[in-house]
Amino acid sequence: MFPKFRILFRSVVFHPSYLFWESLPTGRSNDGREAKELLETVDDLLSQSNKLLNSISRRIPSGQLETFEFKYTELNLMVVDVKDDLKEREQKRIFFESEEEKEAFQSDIRKLLQQCEVYRNDVVTASRRVQANAPSGSTLEETSGDTASQPSSQAESQVSPWLSIVADTASQGKS
Repeated sequence: MFPKFRILFRSVVFHPSYLFWESLPTGRSNDGREAKELLETVDDLLSQSNKLLNSISRRIPSGQLETFEFKYTELNLMVVDVKDDLKEREQKRIFFESEEEKEAFQSDIRKLLQQCEVYRNDVVTASRRVQANAPSGSTLEETSGDTASQPSSQAESQVSPWLSIVADTASQGKS
């Protein structure tokens, strides 16, 4: 009885009491949903890293802090670019024009996620170093009996290797 108008990807149903959109299966919602989930993970990693970095910012060398802040800003700008690209794609009729384009987009997001994971791990490593070098009486290690009896050379040997983003920055500067 009521007219039904079809648009390419959605249909509008007119009804006396309300108007609603009825989604048709297109596959694009899955692509966008996956990208959004990965971006949420990236946002969480960056947020955790920033909180941790803020908590140790007064206790790490200024050069190291500047490197972390630079990398944090760089990663956030990359996230903004991907989010803008995602918004543009959501407004298109076709989310990806080819399978290659889809694979490239997903690869870029996964690389960003991997870079954020490395950054987070570097911040955690720096935080642990700061905690290990904290003044006596302020670390949990000194309150446990077996860890407090370790010689300082053993405690230093347990520290993780140097930070990957600092090494990356140094190697880029030499090139």
